[in-house]
Amino acid sequence: MQFNDLCEYLVKLEDLSSRNEMTEILVELFSKLEGKEIDQAIYFMQGRIAPLYEPIEFNLSIKLVLKALEAHSSNNDIQALFKKLGDVGLVAEEVNKDSGLSKYSITSIFEHLNEIAEIEGTNSQSAKQTLLQELAQNTSGLELKYITRIIVGKLRLGLSDKTFLDALSWYLSGDKSLRAEIERAYGVNADLGY
Repeated sequence: MQFNDLCEYLVKLEDLSSRNEMTEILVELFSKLEGKEIDQAIYFMQGRIAPLYEPIEFNLSIKLVLKALEAHSSNNDIQALFKKLGDVGLVAEEVNKDSGLSKYSITSIFEHLNEIAEIEGTNSQSAKQTLLQELAQNTSGLELKYITRIIVGKLRLGLSDKTFLDALSWYLSGDKSLRAEIERAYGVNADLGY
């Protein structure tokens, strides 16, 4: 699946407050994903690229993400835009509002974000910002909105683990009959993507 298509589902989820409606959207999304994309999409929706118990972090603050956006944008007042909008994702979307859709798949974005997270050592912050700027140059506003939100870990979707467990049961069986079994498995291995 293209990353932009996943972003369209994230927009739908962001606009919902009903857990049942969120579950329906997740089931629809899961049915359109390839096998390995399901875990990547779930990690993205958790604002991560790995399960919560793995210590993989981006180590890019909102301030550094805004700095990367500022270097990418012709808008010199990214800080003022952030104060006005209050969300790094909305700032990123505004910065790239005139950009066309990318050809990135979920997996390629996952690999790019993993590359950013793995950078360590001297000048790592600068290298991370450079990779984020490269992504910004090649993605739409909507895609960059969610990329930056994933990086700072604030997706604003309102999804709980229980919603994911319900959606997985509905996806696999068409009802909640597998919910208890999936929840037991999640208790043994707390990795929603797996």
